[in-house]
Amino acid sequence: MEEKGFKSDFIGDGIEVPLPKFSPNLDGAIFENPKLRNNVYLDYIHYTIVMNKSTKQLVFAASNIDQNLHKSIPRGHSKSWNIDSRIDENMQLDNRYYKKNDWDRGHMVQRNNNCWGDDYRKTIKANNDTFFYTNAAFQHKFFNQDEWLKLEKFIGLWEKDSNGKLCVFTGPVHLPFDRQYARSWHDTVRIPSAFFKIVCYKSITTNQFETRAFILYQDNEFIGNKKKGASYIKLKNYQVTITEIEELTGLEFDKSIVYSNPLYYTQPDKPKSGLTINNFPERIPIDIVGDIVNAIDQPRHTQEAKDEDKLVIIAAAMVNPSGAGEWEKEWITLLNVADKEVNLKGWFLQDHLERKIKLKGTLEEGHSLRLYMKDFKTIRLPNTGGTIILKNNRNEVIDRETYTKEEVKIEDKALRF
Repeated sequence: MEEKGFKSDFIGDGIEVPLPKFSPNLDGAIFENPKLRNNVYLDYIHYTIVMNKSTKQLVFAASNIDQNLHKSIPRGHSKSWNIDSRIDENMQLDNRYYKKNDWDRGHMVQRNNNCWGDDYRKTIKANNDTFFYTNAAFQHKFFNQDEWLKLEKFIGLWEKDSNGKLCVFTGPVHLPFDRQYARSWHDTVRIPSAFFKIVCYKSITTNQFETRAFILYQDNEFIGNKKKGASYIKLKNYQVTITEIEELTGLEFDKSIVYSNPLYYTQPDKPKSGLTINNFPERIPIDIVGDIVNAIDQPRHTQEAKDEDKLVIIAAAMVNPSGAGEWEKEWITLLNVADKEVNLKGWFLQDHLERKIKLKGTLEEGHSLRLYMKDFKTIRLPNTGGTIILKNNRNEVIDRETYTKEEVKIEDKALRF
């Protein structure tokens, strides 16, 4: 019989990574059953899950990844999704909930990242053990196949650890204005507004225990505001503090995990000399590996400006114009949403490859500015998906918009942000 479940001593060298505890905010939500370990833990090969009996989705998953033993298992070798017989069937969202809608069965413990073992037979079993509905959560198809997949692949290729061994916590984030999917008038599902991931490892540079934490939003944080329409989906990826994840989820992580994260939750009494941070708790927008903050005193190249300084927005873009010489017809429109004129001297637009368009002049109150890529020949708007970033003269992010391949597949259709 295969040994199952998350191992807290998996990283080695005396490092312990305990499972999180539950705050009073989760009272009455945790599914319990005598069939489970300690009444709450569902153990699978390489990972452990705790279920939420209110949402019928998991509270969190804790997994071990050994990059040294990874093996490539084609998805075609996987079994189909299954109900876990150890918990009540009505406590799981089966395939009926994912039909004829835009919501995917989002793997919380990703199939490929769980594909490791001493031999091929064990790895096949680990692969198949990710296909339980307990390991799935409602993810929008664009989010699941783009932003979430990108982070999963990034973690699978993690290069900051010294021995190839990672402990990873992941799960949904539910907010007061979560969307809901109604399969029938009496059967509704709360759709997570976001998902978190915490990666724990022994650092290859410091030889110390370190963590990095992320929140990926698949929805506007304040979805109750119908300003942009009920179908509006905002995809934003952030590096965050562990404490913010605790506040949003009701989980309580070990102090070693909290203190090994390099971001500030509150303003420090004695900030590092020359380090400017605008907002607390810190949220660092990320698109590429280079955006991630790895040290407490590292400059924040993608930090956002203060709210009062966000006077201009990226309003629209033409990413996929028709005809020959497509890139010459690409454009980006900026809009002044302030009640005053804005001086754009020193401001610039940037893509995720750090190619830039320098701005100049002023933008009057309520006016827009359309920038054609042919006039600058630096930034391109790829049809495969991309990021557009607007920064001020202090290198602070004023606005940041991402788009996916799916969103721009129709030619000559402008994106409205």
